[in-house]
Amino acid sequence: MRKYIYAILLLFCTNSITGQINLPPAKGYVDLGLPSGTKWKELNEEGFFTHDEALTKYGPKLPSADQWRELATYCEWEWQGSGFLLTSVFNKNSLFLPSDGFIKCNGVKETSNSFCSYWTRDKFWNSSAGAYVAWSYSWYYYDSSTFTRQLSDDRLCFRFHVRLVQQ
Repeated sequence: MRKYIYAILLLFCTNSITGQINLPPAKGYVDLGLPSGTKWKELNEEGFFTHDEALTKYGPKLPSADQWRELATYCEWEWQGSGFLLTSVFNKNSLFLPSDGFIKCNGVKETSNSFCSYWTRDKFWNSSAGAYVAWSYSWYYYDSSTFTRQLSDDRLCFRFHVRLVQQ
């Protein structure tokens, strides 16, 4: 009986074209139907983190720069007054990215209801800065017709938000 149930589950979760096993997202994650299969956590982790803190605590659950690019490419971004609602172009599922600023290396919080940064897990040596830096994904909202989304290389001591992913 147990083997029979497992076989049905495996059949149900297997993509008929690729043969890849597609498990449903864990509770608290949103399936946006992205080509990579990445699921995004519904909420930020509580608090602000330096890159090393985030990497130590969450490791591979931190999104890569490519996963942020994919999210930006395949979601429609709608300003909600305190952040962006991202809606998938594939399945219309959505998640919210609040605007809550960040904390500088000197401990001063940059508060803004129109700016936010999130860490990626990608870290590299920047020879012009003479230090390790990490990619972060940031967005700035100026008005209803103008906002930017970009990957930036930032100092590891900045404290940014963390949004986790599931593969």
